[in-house]
Amino acid sequence: IFVAVFASSIAMALLPSLSVLATKKEVSRLREAISQALRVEMLLSLPSAVVLWSLGMPIVRLIYQHGRFDAEDTRNVAYALLFYAPGIWGMSVQQIVSRGYYALQEAITPLLVGVCSIAVYVASAKIFLPLLGYGGPALASSLAALVHAALLTYILHKRLGGIEDKRSLRTFLKCAVAAVALGVVCWVSAQFTEQHLPLHHKGAQMTQVVVSLSLGAGVYALLLVLLRVPEVDIVWERVRRKLRRA
Repeated sequence: IFVAVFASSIAMALLPSLSVLATKKEVSRLREAISQALRVEMLLSLPSAVVLWSLGMPIVRLIYQHGRFDAEDTRNVAYALLFYAPGIWGMSVQQIVSRGYYALQEAITPLLVGVCSIAVYVASAKIFLPLLGYGGPALASSLAALVHAALLTYILHKRLGGIEDKRSLRTFLKCAVAAVALGVVCWVSAQFTEQHLPLHHKGAQMTQVVVSLSLGAGVYALLLVLLRVPEVDIVWERVRRKLRRA
């Protein structure tokens, strides 16, 4: 859902401006635009992955556990989500970086890298399936997505002479610290509510998820501000524009 809603929308909005910059051969501004988009995506994808790790069980229980979908099914799906979560970042990076290739009118490289990622998925799924059961293909999917993203980014990095590496690394480290704190808060909140709410009721399940997400999101946002992550201003300005139009 994250990739479809957020990463794809960022990538679609990015392509026209990248195409103009590529046509004008303004390489420095092209690097800056791609780097900024990746940093904004990082700001959103890292906490999304952490939420799946820390709140996978409560979220699956809230949405799916009713009728024939029982507690055992919830545990199985939450188990698979643990291994799918790391792939969110890789799939999101793919969405952004691939637009850089399309702006440069280069479609062969993404195609060949995609074929390589399929090979990685098939090989790793065969390795992980006996070890992790149905978590194996999920982990293989995440690994393939991360390899796909890494190869696309590396090749584009070489072609453009860098993508503001130091700036991106600083943002990544700050977002990672904030995301870890988010995960801890969400997990602690989920464990507390697990003990004190009648979770056989949907209302209690909703309370557990909403309260945990709200606390985690609040801590994440606060840390981003305290750590002075500049991409927060970019996201906030875009939200304000959307609200004005609405």
